[in-house]
Amino acid sequence: MARCLTLARALREKGADSLFVHRAQPGHMGVRIRAEGFSVCELPSREEGAGSARGVDHPAPRAVAERDAEETAAAVDSWLPDCLVVDHYQLDAVFESESRLWAQRIVVLDDLANRQHDADLLLDQNYGRDAADYRLLVPRRCAILTGADYTLLRPEFARTRPAALARRDAGEPGIHRILVSLGASDPHNITRLVLDGVRNARIDAAVDVVLGSGAPHLDDVARLTDALPRARMLVDVGDMAGLMAAADVAIGTGGTTSWERCCLGLPCLALADADNQRIVLDGLSRADAIEYLGWFADIKPQHIAQSLRVLDGSPIRLRAMSLAARAVCDGQGTRRFIEYLLHESMHTTHVV
Repeated sequence: MARCLTLARALREKGADSLFVHRAQPGHMGVRIRAEGFSVCELPSREEGAGSARGVDHPAPRAVAERDAEETAAAVDSWLPDCLVVDHYQLDAVFESESRLWAQRIVVLDDLANRQHDADLLLDQNYGRDAADYRLLVPRRCAILTGADYTLLRPEFARTRPAALARRDAGEPGIHRILVSLGASDPHNITRLVLDGVRNARIDAAVDVVLGSGAPHLDDVARLTDALPRARMLVDVGDMAGLMAAADVAIGTGGTTSWERCCLGLPCLALADADNQRIVLDGLSRADAIEYLGWFADIKPQHIAQSLRVLDGSPIRLRAMSLAARAVCDGQGTRRFIEYLLHESMHTTHVV
């Protein structure tokens, strides 16, 4: 939902309204979306496991998708939207085809390339993704945009980029500030693993630890952070771009933060904690923009410590990673995507 929120903000600047439709499931972003002034329609939650027999990364059964489409149509009835934006791993061509009864145009945000879509425009912002990966999954009329040139980042990253890159180019060699950010909730408490590695590395660097207020292991991470010299814990950060710009290296997972780090030329030790992150991190590793440590459950604190010590003593390696990262994403993807999206007149956007 985060990339939809970024898209809705940019569309609002162009005069478009957005309505978000989601189910009342744990972890939804309804409160945050409303706080930013957007309308939200909350569909009732459904029983545990309904529509997810094949897992969260696969389409729901036809009957469930048809019911989703029916409930969504009722939710947007008074809006008469011009465009439907679908960003959901369990929604596919079944839901989208049913929605053509009221949606003039259908846009899909995807990064798995594992299911059929009935879309007019599809975006996959993964680095290294090719349009050919989707050609057999969408109608011939569907336009396909792929790659990090269309990454949906908040505008503050593009604004921060020049100063961040200038600081890296002129900065002192070595690691002086580490950013630890494993997602707002970090349900697996990977932050504990990372902080153990940072402690074992014995590098004289400041450490910024970022978590959301709803993280289940917040108290545990707070205790670990307090025990580290020169470490501070930051909750519900409002200026992530500023923190990334100030850091010399990050330790994090895949997802949207990968592109944020790249935009600001921030070298990263990366771990995967979701299957759909593997393609992202594999591609960034091949580009030498990150050091990919692997699946989080297979990583030990000593692996993180060793990697940090090597980077701290290798300014040439750090510099090469920064140059490679900044070449991946320039932060202008949202602008490019909006320009493409708005080549047809559109006044109201409905976002799922």
